[in-house]
Amino acid sequence: MPARLVPLLILLACLLTAAGFSLPWVVSAWQDRQTAGQVALYETTPLAQADLMEHLKLAANGYRTVALSQANAAYLSSLQAGEAAQAALKTMYEKGLFFLDRQDLFAPDRWRLSAAVPFVAVSNGALSPFDGITVTPQRAVRLGETITSDPAAAVVFWRCTFCDGQGEWLDLILDDTFRKMLAFGYRVPLPYEESAFTFSMEDVQRMAAFCQTYYAIAPSQFAQPESHAPLGYLFPFLDSQGETVNLNMATNTTGLTSGDTENRYLILSFNSRGA
Repeated sequence: MPARLVPLLILLACLLTAAGFSLPWVVSAWQDRQTAGQVALYETTPLAQADLMEHLKLAANGYRTVALSQANAAYLSSLQAGEAAQAALKTMYEKGLFFLDRQDLFAPDRWRLSAAVPFVAVSNGALSPFDGITVTPQRAVRLGETITSDPAAAVVFWRCTFCDGQGEWLDLILDDTFRKMLAFGYRVPLPYEESAFTFSMEDVQRMAAFCQTYYAIAPSQFAQPESHAPLGYLFPFLDSQGETVNLNMATNTTGLTSGDTENRYLILSFNSRGA
């Protein structure tokens, strides 16, 4: 063997040895990158066994939003979610729910579905960041191992957005498992001189009656609605474990800038504590 080839062979052997040691780390890192975005998806799969009240409680108490990185056969399709959202609107309309003296507020034929996007709703405090890793938003969080016994720690919801072509928008938060509306947000342009809307007692009673029938909660489980500052109401009821759940309804105004023009909007929302 020529003497000049010996150093090259030694260098090649060193490189192969180093590659052999590093290969498991490379494979592991690749697998982590492939699975990191699916952590929330994996953790939510068994939660279809949770009951509707747990999901409603999660919506009422507030949650963090994690993007759902891929579809799964266990979840609704976008078409199914849109159909379920339309059905929820129809039920809200037929059960006589309305505000702002607009009896057709939730009439399905006045709204056009513009988007239906699934996401993972994770209870507050159930998330912790990956240490020392900067990643895309849907991969920046993981479910904490100590809270997996919470049946509503992570649930798949859908944000179904409707518009009417006149500047009004309606978001429904739809439960993937039970296809029920758990929250909504309605936005309508406000004339500059108009003040914020406040709920009448008829509005409050109408909402309380709707919650009782739509979620099949006995009226005896509900306490009297409570005024909640600054512009809202709580609808407390006791669940089957005797825990108080505060459904909530509120209004607010906001300004959105378009070019040089700032438009003011009234926001009317139900269970809007989810981030």
